[in-house]
Amino acid sequence: MEERNEDIKHDLEYYKSGIRQLYVKSYQMYIMGLIAMMLLTVTGINVSVSVFRGLLLLIFVAEIGGLIYLLRFLRETSFEAYYQTIPDKLIQAFPTMEEQQIQEDNQAYYFLDSQGELVKLNKKNIRNFPSKIRQYTLLVGFNFETDKVRFEQPLHFYYYDITQITHSENYKKEVLKNTNFIAKRKKRRIKTIILSLIGLALVGTILYFSWQTYVKEHRWALVEKQAREVLEEEINEQKTMIKHVTISRGEETIEIDLPKDFQTKEGYHVKVDDEKGRSYQSFISDAFSFEVSMIEISAYSDFAAYLKTATQIRDDSSVDKKEETLHPDFFKHEYSEQTKVNKGNGSENSHRIVYVYYFESEGNYGTVALRVNNKQNDQLIAPDKAASFILKSLKFDREESII
Repeated sequence: MEERNEDIKHDLEYYKSGIRQLYVKSYQMYIMGLIAMMLLTVTGINVSVSVFRGLLLLIFVAEIGGLIYLLRFLRETSFEAYYQTIPDKLIQAFPTMEEQQIQEDNQAYYFLDSQGELVKLNKKNIRNFPSKIRQYTLLVGFNFETDKVRFEQPLHFYYYDITQITHSENYKKEVLKNTNFIAKRKKRRIKTIILSLIGLALVGTILYFSWQTYVKEHRWALVEKQAREVLEEEINEQKTMIKHVTISRGEETIEIDLPKDFQTKEGYHVKVDDEKGRSYQSFISDAFSFEVSMIEISAYSDFAAYLKTATQIRDDSSVDKKEETLHPDFFKHEYSEQTKVNKGNGSENSHRIVYVYYFESEGNYGTVALRVNNKQNDQLIAPDKAASFILKSLKFDREESII
């Protein structure tokens, strides 16, 4: 128990900069949305008659107050105060996470928080950090709830076993049948409807006077379009495709190619370059996920310690484990695992295959992981052939120091 708590604290400290980035990004999204509303209000003030202009001025003053309220969270002292509260809460919630199972669909992850509330995190608003706790990944992300608690504590933290995550299009329905938060959901819907009606009334008033004054020049349409383009440029996180991955740490560099079929899949590419002795890259799509990491060799006493602490070694009969000699000229030790995880009904057409390859070079320990969702992979190369192609394509380079 004590060791696990220390591992949680280690993870939070190790990924502090990444957590700070998500923290700042969440408030930036709120701020950009509020700025868009302010642009809308200013437009209404310019085109409305005096009666409504006074009301819109009051609304604009309230929006300025909201902007000042949000900006104070971007101060470093605010982040540090928030960051100090995370370890104890996460340690307390970890046993519940062990008993639950995270779900995903094409757009988001779903899980229950410590209060039994359903949490939905869009994949473009999350980061997955490899954990020091064996088999676990730390998921950190945010959504856009407007209650005071979520404004002051914007991030969700969740530990999950990547080999146990399941894909379900009907997860919400399944959860609603088996939990007692239906009344809370109805309350949130009523609140959303009321806020939407108020917003629609405000927008309708502005549009009415905008139509009367500027319909010939289409000025309102132009302002709305410009505001939308600014928001899209600032806050949208676009999907991408990758053909190969190049990752470096210290004096060593690894290059890996992906099969041609995989190169056409869109997903989210995350990079961490030599931060506190570790380099990491991941690519997450609907059909497959691919991860490569390198950590300085001084972080562990030997290769066995690295495997024990940072990998998925266990005694499950479903895991095929073996020593490897794919690149003896590059690496001192090599090791691989292959796991087939059935999803719910045990169907051959509904399972996930996970390949993990570990290595030890002169300066680093490293991991190459491929997760293939069989249901999404009907038109792609076979998972075992994909894994073989990726590992055989691996190129290694080391810069020798000149004395």
